[in-house]
Parts: sequence; structure tokens; C-alpha cells
Amino acid sequence: LKPADDINPDEFDGGISGGNVGNITSSVQQWLLYRGVKGGSTMKFLCSLPAGETFYKDYTAAKTHDYQYRLFAQTETEISTPMDTNDVYCNYYGWFLIDETLNEVYPFGMNLNDTTTTQVEDVTEYSTNKRYSVHSRGNMDYLSGTVTAIVTDDCTGTEQTVGYLESLREFILSDRPKIVKDNKGRAFRAFVDGYSESDVFVGADGDFKYVSFNFKEIEEL
Repeated sequence: LKPADDINPDEFDGGISGGNVGNITSSVQQWLLYRGVKGGSTMKFLCSLPAGETFYKDYTAAKTHDYQYRLFAQTETEISTPMDTNDVYCNYYGWFLIDETLNEVYPFGMNLNDTTTTQVEDVTEYSTNKRYSVHSRGNMDYLSGTVTAIVTDDCTGTEQTVGYLESLREFILSDRPKIVKDNKGRAFRAFVDGYSESDVFVGADGDFKYVSFNFKEIEEL
């Protein structure tokens, strides 16, 4: 149970099973996963996991936070005592575009060229017979913006293949759910469009291209 940026898929295999969970007498149906900031007084429910699941990628963990995760085993009629993980420190950089359906993470952390972000509001101005106009705020309030960066096939930043760019373009143009995570750790579901590519050096026949996409927040996480 680690932030998605620092997870080893094999690390938790076989570490938790229905056979070593205390105070329940029937087979595990699912796991209930919670997360809290170290030293905090509350924990947030993250998700329910299938009984056979052995690891979890936390896409919504925020940068520079120490977290603790709490797991409960649930049967048809019982819930186990809580099982707490060690402290997990979340550290990363850059922006991320996340495909939960295919379990793919595209990091926009190299040579960020543009990360314009706007807090969109719904404000109406009314004229009056007095000196000042009157303003009212609607319910609309979401993040919107553009990200432009170099994306590469590997974390070393040495390769940017056509296949990788095509995979990213297909994802952006698809209807699959998308998560945007910024360099401060804010994560939200978003509508993403406007895929484009441009040469790193104008007119140069180089190996790398900047990739851009537009986003509009549609759900908090």
C-alpha cells in the first residue's frame, strides 16, 4: 500500500490473507481501505477491494505527506479489527495523467513548458440604480487548464517512441475516465482533450516533442 509513484507490485503479495485476520470466523468477501495523514485524528475511506487483491495504487496521495493506511477485512456478517500499515511517505514531482481502467500513468514531469491553471467561477454582475453593481456567485467552481511537457517511455527520460505517443493520444481521445494530478498533489477527475505535439526546437528534426492537453475538473477525489 504505497503511493502510485513508488510502488512495487510484488511487495505485498501473500502478505495479507483471510487466514491471519483476527476476530472473524468466515471467509473474507472484500477489504475496506482507509487513509489518514500521520498524526491526524480522522481517516478517509478510499475504496473497497476484492478479497483476492494483494496491492493498491493510491493515485490521490498528496506530495510530501506522511500517510498511514488502515485495512479491514469484511465478511458477509463481520468486520475484522483494523490492520495499520507503517508510515508511507509520498514524494514525487511533475504532473500526471492517469488511466485507471488500464492502470497506466503518464508522467508530465520533464521540461514542463506550460502548466497554466485557472479556477473557473460562475459570477453574474447586475446593474443597479445605485453607485455600485451587485455580484452573485453560482455553483460553478472547478479547475481548468493546460499542461505541456515532454513525456518519455521511461523514468530516465532517454526514449520517446511513436508507440508511447500513440498510446497517450488514444487515451486522451478515448471516453475512459481520466485523473489529473498536479505537482502539489491535488488529484481530480477531469474531462481531457486538445492533444497536440510540437518540436522541442522549432524546425529541428529531433527525437523529442512537447505534448499538450487541456483539462477541466469534473469531480473531486
